[in-house]
Amino acid sequence: MKYRYCAAFAALLLPCCATFAEDSGWEERLQRAAAIKAEAARQQRAADSEFERRKIACQEKFLVNDCVNEARGEQLRARQANQALERGAEEMERQVKREQLAARKAQVAADAEEKARSLTQREQDIAARDQADAARRDAIAARKARQAEAGARRSAEREAAHQRKVEAHARKLAEAKAKAAARAAKQQ
Repeated sequence: MKYRYCAAFAALLLPCCATFAEDSGWEERLQRAAAIKAEAARQQRAADSEFERRKIACQEKFLVNDCVNEARGEQLRARQANQALERGAEEMERQVKREQLAARKAQVAADAEEKARSLTQREQDIAARDQADAARRDAIAARKARQAEAGARRSAEREAAHQRKVEAHARKLAEAKAKAAARAAKQQ
């Protein structure tokens, strides 16, 4: 009789476990599966000890083998019910492991996608930085070219001014020599 409750417990527990799997966290479900397995093992030990007790009690009856066979049948039904409980708990564990694997795969895919986005963003940042560096180098080169042009222009202007001064000085000198020659020619 006691073993019929075990089968009824298993029948009630398994549908509950499916709903439980959808609503709860992985650790909680794994703990629940371990508790179910422990309960099934405890019930199996109780069924085995009950069988041993009944087997000894059967020795006092007239139809010993019938009594032992009946006790063995009860033990077998209890074992089947406990195995059903264990299978349900193991299925719950497998489901959790499948969900964890799927979550890990999803995380890896999300990480890969994020890494790809990050890589694309880094490549864009590097390209933008390279363009900015190129623009800055071009601007520096253009400024230096303007400065060199301006410096060359100033140099040319200074050279031209210097040349004008030299020519003016040469003219003055020539005029002074011409005046001195003209004075010397007048004095002679």
